[in-house]
Amino acid sequence: KKYNVSYSYSANLFYKTFSKESVTDIEFTELNDWLAFAPVFDEFSTTGLTYRTRELLHQLDTLSVDTTGTRGLLTNDGNVRALPGTEYEVQAIFNQFEEKGKKALVQLRNNANEAFVKSGEFKNYRLLHFATHGFVNTSKPELSGILLAQDSTISEDGILYSGEIFNLNLNADLTVLSACETGLGKLIEGEGLIGLTRALLYAGNKNIIVSLWKVADKSTSDLMIDFYKNLLEEKQEPLEFSKALHQAKLKMIDKGKYAHPFYWSPFILIGR
Repeated sequence: KKYNVSYSYSANLFYKTFSKESVTDIEFTELNDWLAFAPVFDEFSTTGLTYRTRELLHQLDTLSVDTTGTRGLLTNDGNVRALPGTEYEVQAIFNQFEEKGKKALVQLRNNANEAFVKSGEFKNYRLLHFATHGFVNTSKPELSGILLAQDSTISEDGILYSGEIFNLNLNADLTVLSACETGLGKLIEGEGLIGLTRALLYAGNKNIIVSLWKVADKSTSDLMIDFYKNLLEEKQEPLEFSKALHQAKLKMIDKGKYAHPFYWSPFILIGR
């Protein structure tokens, strides 16, 4: 309750994160403040999963009952498990940016696809947000990933693997992975944790918010909405991401409904 908290997985990463200066040569567009991805997975088109992808997600599901509606149970009767809270989340945050006169873009459902991620557009955005399913592969961290739209009209499998993130060119001040277990990975001596976080840092992100376990859909939406509200009210530059996250967690504790650490504690800031 007293301190803003941030993390770094190794001294080497700590140095690289804090030594980066603010990017001044971004070619700013009309949509350069915030970009959000929310596949939602509530449309009939999710039945178009490739067999390979469907088998992978089925193998990753280890829970037989999901009473909290987490973003970790990936499938439901052969389809990707819908995440209705993610649409509410990104739309509410989008409205906050609009009210502040900021430029933002939300990619929903099939628009939240892997082809857009790899198009190079990401480098023009200051803040990136993924509200979706995530999974971790501790034995082969390069196969950890986040699930995007299962759009059969493009030549991608709809999974952005950690190994693919290394090849992205990003300039983001912050990337938020509003998904399950995105902060996990494989511990390598002298290097720290290898996984999605490491990939995003090497791709050019300065700060990252990730989760340490399976997170509940509704409470996560509330936490993220409050986080961005706090961030948009921040007056100083550079923005204090740790302060905004700290305040959002305190509000969740004080309101009582989601006061248990299961709901607010999994999200941590890698950076400052």
